Amino acid sequence: MAHQVKFTIPLRSLARADVEFQVKEDGIMLGTLMISRGSLVWFPANTRNGRKMDWGKFAKLMEQEATLIERR
Repeated sequence: MAHQVKFTIPLRSLARADVEFQVKEDGIMLGTLMISRGSLVWFPANTRNGRKMDWGKFAKLMEQEATLIERR
């Protein structure tokens, strides 16, 4: 299960532009994650409809669901 994550950073102020991550698993596109200063949006592969979450809700979700690791 090798993941490949690619991203592009727009050539403009990050305050107004999203950062886009293309996420693949074993060469198969899982989806695209768009990150902005206000929220995150996940677009599953082969769809134009995304799932949006604000940063506060994301922080709560990570506290409840994510695996705890040490900071490097």
